[in-house]
Amino acid sequence: RPLIVKPESSEWDEPFYAKLRAEAQLDVLKNGKGQLYLGFHLDPLYNVHWNNLVRPIQVLIEAPPGVTLSSTELSGPEVEEESDIDPREFLLDIVAEQADAPIRVNTFYYACNDEEGWCKPLTQRYLVYLKMDWEGGSTHGLPQFVP
Repeated sequence: RPLIVKPESSEWDEPFYAKLRAEAQLDVLKNGKGQLYLGFHLDPLYNVHWNNLVRPIQVLIEAPPGVTLSSTELSGPEVEEESDIDPREFLLDIVAEQADAPIRVNTFYYACNDEEGWCKPLTQRYLVYLKMDWEGGSTHGLPQFVP
């Protein structure tokens, strides 16, 4: 099930080139135990790619009291190609006896835009709530554009 994710604004006001998609098994939402999926997908609007010539994406997770994760430090894969746009995905075991506060997900990655001629390190943060996102990224119910 998709979870509510809110990006935290940064002091640099950089766009969130990597969008976080967080999902949990229904058991997590009902019983507090199961698996949590964190997927970082590059936003095609910004035409960026991962820079694989430097360290891969690093993810540091701050779990609130009452939430235990199988890992709080994640590292993306070592990729042989110099760059790619494939998502970076992680699957964690979670026990959430109490989930009043969000999980803070801190990401550190390098993005590049060849058209604009830049590669830069980025630090971006997200809040993940252990509550189902009923819209789940869908646009149902939003006004439709009609030419």
